[in-house]
Amino acid sequence: MSSGTPRPAHGPITAPAPPPSEEDRRRVADWVEEWREQMAVEATEAILAAVEGYRGRGQEADVARHCAQIFEVFATTIREGREPVLADFPWTAGHAAKRVDSGVSLADFLKAFRVGQLALWRSLVYYAREEQQPLEALLGFVDHVMLTVEVGSTAAATSYLEEQQYRVADRERLQRAVVEDLLSGLPPATAGRERVLREADIHADDTFIVVTATAAGTGADDERVDALVTTARSGLAHAGPGLFVPRHNELVGIVTLRGRPVAEAIDALRSVRERIAGRGLPLSIGISTSHVGLGAVREAYNEAVLARDSLDQRGGVVSISSLSALNYLVRRPDATAQRLVRPEVHAFFAEDAAADGIYAETLQAFADHHLNAREAARAIHVHVNTVYYRLERIASRTHTDLRKIDELVELLLAIRAAAQEQ
Repeated sequence: MSSGTPRPAHGPITAPAPPPSEEDRRRVADWVEEWREQMAVEATEAILAAVEGYRGRGQEADVARHCAQIFEVFATTIREGREPVLADFPWTAGHAAKRVDSGVSLADFLKAFRVGQLALWRSLVYYAREEQQPLEALLGFVDHVMLTVEVGSTAAATSYLEEQQYRVADRERLQRAVVEDLLSGLPPATAGRERVLREADIHADDTFIVVTATAAGTGADDERVDALVTTARSGLAHAGPGLFVPRHNELVGIVTLRGRPVAEAIDALRSVRERIAGRGLPLSIGISTSHVGLGAVREAYNEAVLARDSLDQRGGVVSISSLSALNYLVRRPDATAQRLVRPEVHAFFAEDAAADGIYAETLQAFADHHLNAREAARAIHVHVNTVYYRLERIASRTHTDLRKIDELVELLLAIRAAAQEQ
C-alpha cells in the first residue's frame, strides 16, 4: 500500500478475528462429534473425486476412518481451548503404512488433507446455517481449522517418509538375505525372500550371469562402497533384470539374460564402470559364464571372483570366459599346489607384494601376453628394457628359468598365494 493511501477506518486488515467464546466452542465441538462420521463419509467422497491416486485402492473405509479421527481432534482441542499437537495424531502411522502399501504417493496423501480441510469448512458452514448462527461467528475457528490440518499433515508426511525408509531398509535386508541364500546353495527360505526375486524379475530356471565388483586398488571404505552401490544399481537396468546388493566390501549382481548374449550385458557393465570411474572410483568387475537355474549361483559367483581377481590394481571388467586355461588354473590353486611352491619363490613374491608388487605385475603381464616382453611393457606402461631387467631379477632371485612352463607356473602360483596373504 502506497504512503498516499489512507489507512482503512476499521483498523489493520490482518487483525485476528475475536476468539470464540467457551459456549461457542462447546456447541461446535458437540455438533462435530455428533456428525463426524457423516462428515468423514462426505470428505472421503470429495477426496476420491479430487485425488486420482486414491481411486480403486479399496481403502475407502480406512480413509473415512482417518477423516473422522482428524475431525475428532478438531472437536476435542477446541473444546479444551488448546492448539492441536503431534501427540493428538497417534494413529497416523498406521494410515501412512496403508497408503504406502496401496501405492498412494506422498503428494496425493497431502493433497487429500487439503481436500479434507475444505470438507471440514463446508461442514462448519452447514452447521452455521442449520443452527442459524451468523457466518461471522465461524471466523474465530479459522486458525484452529488450519492448525488442525497443518499438524495432522505434518504427522502424515513424517509417518509416510518413515514408512518408506523402513520399507527400503527392509527390502535391502531381504535382498541381501536372498543373495546369501543363493550363494550358500539354498533356495529362498521365506515368502518375503521369494517376493524379492519376483520383484527383481528373477525366476528359478532363468539363464543368468553373476557379477562381482570391488573398488580397484587399495580396497573400499564405506563411502566408496556407497558410491559403488548407488551408481552400479542405477546402471543395472542397462545390464538386464536382476539384483545388485552390497556384500562386505563388494557388490554382487545376479543379472538374467533372457536370450540376450552375455557380451551385451558385459558392454552395459563396462559403461557403468566408466561412469563410476569418472567420479574417481575405479572398479574391478568380474563376470561369470552364463548358468541356468538359481542352484548354480554359488558356482557362478566363484567364477566371477576368479575373474575379478585376475585384474591388476587399475581394475577393469573381465569375464571368466576370457581367461586362458593356464590363467584360470593358477588363480584357483588348492592348498597342496601352494605347498609345492619352493620357499625362496614364496619369500620373493611375499616381499614384492608387501612393497609395490612391480615384479608380480611384470611377470603376470609377461605370461598374459604369451611371453612377449614388448607386449607386456606396453600393457604396464614401462620401457621394454625395464621388463627385461625385472624378469632377469625374478629369475635370479628365484633360481628359475622363465622359458620352462612348469617353472613359470610355479612363479604364477606364488604370486597368487602372496596376493591372498595380503
